[in-house]
Amino acid sequence: MKKYFLSMMTIMMMALVCVGFSACGDDDDNNNNGGNGGGNNSGQQVSPQDVVGEWLAIAFTPEGGKRIEVNRSQESVWEYYKRYNITANGNIEEWSINYRGDEEIRGREEKTLVGKYRIEGSTFIIYDFYEGYKNVKAYEQEGGGTMSKDQRRATVSISNSIFFITVDGYGTYELKKTSNNNEGGNGGSSSITGDGETYEFDYGYWYAYEISDSATEYVILLFNCAYYEALERQDASMLPNNLQTMTIMFDVDEAAAKAIPAGDYAPFEALLASLTKQQLMEGEKHGKQYTAFSENSPVKITKSGDKYTISLGELDFYEMFSGDRENVAFTSKPFTFTGTLSQVPEKYFQYE
Repeated sequence: MKKYFLSMMTIMMMALVCVGFSACGDDDDNNNNGGNGGGNNSGQQVSPQDVVGEWLAIAFTPEGGKRIEVNRSQESVWEYYKRYNITANGNIEEWSINYRGDEEIRGREEKTLVGKYRIEGSTFIIYDFYEGYKNVKAYEQEGGGTMSKDQRRATVSISNSIFFITVDGYGTYELKKTSNNNEGGNGGSSSITGDGETYEFDYGYWYAYEISDSATEYVILLFNCAYYEALERQDASMLPNNLQTMTIMFDVDEAAAKAIPAGDYAPFEALLASLTKQQLMEGEKHGKQYTAFSENSPVKITKSGDKYTISLGELDFYEMFSGDRENVAFTSKPFTFTGTLSQVPEKYFQYE
């Protein structure tokens, strides 16, 4: 248990370092290159096959501003909502939410762009496009409308299955493939509710280390943000106001593999933790932390293509620091996470 506790502590402390780094950087003559305006993209090559599919905006960071989580159900962020369909033959479609119209149409999802695209290295270029709801409607229904001969350019990258699109002078979108791609997606409930908080997970990571010559411990870490990408870039704007993580640990009687092996594994341990940015800035190290141990009911892991599905049954969670193993803090409902699992960079591996 000690090594798990240290691992959770280190996760929180690394986040504190990230927040502290950005806070210090903001004071350096305000020369922060527009905040997140270009920080999400490392300039790597992006191939057309990487971007094909339907993508939904999950966050937007205005240049020089703070990260905004985008949710279809929250009217306050409708103006940042985007959904894209990108095809293999070079076509792109965009949908937005009408957030300023009359009551009968406000909140309606509308197709606001159709056009063509090409990729040059890490630059995404949209051209020969029709823009605006009425203009697109006229083009699709009547063959009319006005085509723009301008080009829209953005710097793009893909990390941990998240598509980052940065437009200079505007900001950075984070897009995630939807379940309509028939390639997995979240594929079910990816949240756990307990003790007055709902933990939602969109990003998955893993690492493993050999306990002996014939035994390996695997660790799966789920987050509500691109956690390790934020650490790599020392960019606190990529962290949400409330950092949430779930850690799942189990042993396998074999040497370490190059990927998480599919199968049913018991016993296993699960840890839940959350910590707000304010708590991080104030030096808080613990936040909320809960632990659960399952002796017989296994964690079920399946794989299809590059997507994993991780399923847990009901779990009794206890407060980690209370020392109370008699009174259950809450019992979680069955949980399923479906998505890719990126390997944690080796420098962040946590050993006892």
